[in-house]
Amino acid sequence: MNVLAPVPSRWAGTLGAGTDLKADDRAARAPGRTIVPVVLVGGLVLYFLAKAVAWAYDAPRVVDLITKADHDIYMRQAERVLSGGPLYQAWQLAGPYASAQLPELYPPPTVYGLFVPLSLLPDPVWWILPIAVIVSTAAYWRPSPWGWVGIMACLAVPHTWTSIAAGNPAMWAAAGLALGTRFGWPAILALLKPTLAPFALVGSRTRGWWAAAAVLSVTTVVLLPAWLDYVTVVRNFGDSSLLYSVGNVPLMAIPLIAHICRSGAKRPVQSER
Repeated sequence: MNVLAPVPSRWAGTLGAGTDLKADDRAARAPGRTIVPVVLVGGLVLYFLAKAVAWAYDAPRVVDLITKADHDIYMRQAERVLSGGPLYQAWQLAGPYASAQLPELYPPPTVYGLFVPLSLLPDPVWWILPIAVIVSTAAYWRPSPWGWVGIMACLAVPHTWTSIAAGNPAMWAAAGLALGTRFGWPAILALLKPTLAPFALVGSRTRGWWAAAAVLSVTTVVLLPAWLDYVTVVRNFGDSSLLYSVGNVPLMAIPLIAHICRSGAKRPVQSER
């Protein structure tokens, strides 16, 4: 007889069974926790398909939105600047005007740092690059099912579709914010659209963000005369309001939701000491 053989415990089977039962119980509950967000995401996907079909039937208006709206306005501004023309239209500096006149409303750093360089590249890059950044960042964070519900809900907002189709620079602000959730400092690119400035604070706990803010401050001093013109342009804009860009908030929220609802395996941006 082997005296070193383990003596079976009458509790071993019970404890093991209890552990297995807990694991089985968690596994059984998991589908119940995900079924609701999955159904909601499915419903939103069907909405997107219906919206795409509606836009296909209204193709002329969609084409005008892509070719004659925001992107077109700011590329023409960039081309004028590159040809030696003024930063802003004379009528914007002369007196009051309205949004129906298709004004140019972005500050000098956005014009020189974004519009001018992008005007030298093929037009599709204006859409492809920021959308790729936002999508890849959302995929990186691997949001929970409820996170995907939030993201899809933001995409379902009509203003989000219109902003993307028109090529609104808010796409680039959202792309900067998306990178900011990973690396901190790129969040300051939300300042490309000043009315979305609060989103730029996402990366403010990192040294890189403060370095980028210092560079932006130096740029502001260098471009001071242009900034004075910009202040006049904003003051003359009759439709100006603190809520002017509220329609862009859902687009900006997409990378934030992906970050907040991230997989536990992903680490958020840490403050640098």
